[in-house]
Amino acid sequence: NRIGNGKFILNGKIYQTMLNDREHSTLHGGFGYSHRLWQVESATPTSLTLLLESPDGDAGFPGKLNIRVRYNIYENHTLSMDFTAETDGKYVPADLTSHTYFNLNGDTSNDCLDHTIAIAADKITETDEFLVPTGKLLALDNTGYDLRSGVSFTEILKRNPDGFDDNFILGNSNRVYRENAVVVHAEKSGITMKLHTNRPGVQFYMGKHLSENGPAGKNAVYKPFNGFCLETQSWPDSLNHDDFPSIIIEKGKPFHGITVLEFSR
Repeated sequence: NRIGNGKFILNGKIYQTMLNDREHSTLHGGFGYSHRLWQVESATPTSLTLLLESPDGDAGFPGKLNIRVRYNIYENHTLSMDFTAETDGKYVPADLTSHTYFNLNGDTSNDCLDHTIAIAADKITETDEFLVPTGKLLALDNTGYDLRSGVSFTEILKRNPDGFDDNFILGNSNRVYRENAVVVHAEKSGITMKLHTNRPGVQFYMGKHLSENGPAGKNAVYKPFNGFCLETQSWPDSLNHDDFPSIIIEKGKPFHGITVLEFSR
């Protein structure tokens, strides 16, 4: 997610990472892994395992990482995404996620206004105007951010024309598997997507910045609010907040994140 001013202190040393979001923060790792050429370790009709080596100093981050992502599709219309990152050093930051866009009515169906979303979160991380956390946690009771009972995208955009781009807090510790952390339903297609994860947060981004004149996707040009993202993660800017869940790994203690998407109709 974001690192405020692209700076953090680790083991007594100050690090400056690549500023790529309005010259105010490091977003998606600076030169993100989504822009790299990954190696295929194995592939079958229902699975894919990819490997990437991130060297020490990559985009300003310390420590070498060996990263593996496994995708598996199961007969019950379930997709799992399993992320691991290992290092041979100490005190290396890592927080891996997927920035997939979804539209449960199909990629040529335009907006997602008939979707309804429920997120099992009672707090969000407060942010400044650059979407960097201030360090405060905001309770969602009696606010427009409370999505626990399910709210339509239409209603969300009535309340907030910009939509959401916020980290919803699922818990305060890593590696606790939470079923039905997010449930999304599309009225038109009748498809429901349930998200299960062991990550303590999820960034719900409604796609405001998809360009009106952007490049064509597989079958369409995607415009604002034509797709939404659910980025499972630790809390943003955790490197600068000691009371946020840690994303520091070391030798023998790898990063492990899993997200499972279950589809039904």
